[in-house]
Amino acid sequence: MIKKNINLFLYILVIVCSFAFLIGCASKVVGREVNETEQPAATIFTEVYESYVFTTSYTQLAETSELIIIGRPVTIGATINMARDPSDPSNPDSDLFGIGQVYTVVVEQYLEGSGEQVVKVVQA
Repeated sequence: MIKKNINLFLYILVIVCSFAFLIGCASKVVGREVNETEQPAATIFTEVYESYVFTTSYTQLAETSELIIIGRPVTIGATINMARDPSDPSNPDSDLFGIGQVYTVVVEQYLEGSGEQVVKVVQA
């Protein structure tokens, strides 16, 4: 008899908790009426500029690459601004910031091109 009462209690507890969970997840619309002539407090505009090389296959990527290496990253370097100043591309842009992570890579083999045994690679 006690076992049946405990099972009934647990069953009711599960149902009550389920309802409480569902009620807690219910969406509520809270707010105020908006006048049709009312203007928003502020408008925020963002601009995104990107310059990526796109290819449709690894074969096309390999054909257009000047340097292809097999290597192993050994250290994580600085984070740099990849956005360039339009008047002087050798300098970073003062208004935009494009994240570039620098890695030091030990080259095991050059498949295309040639160079040092340790190179710095930037992932944009």
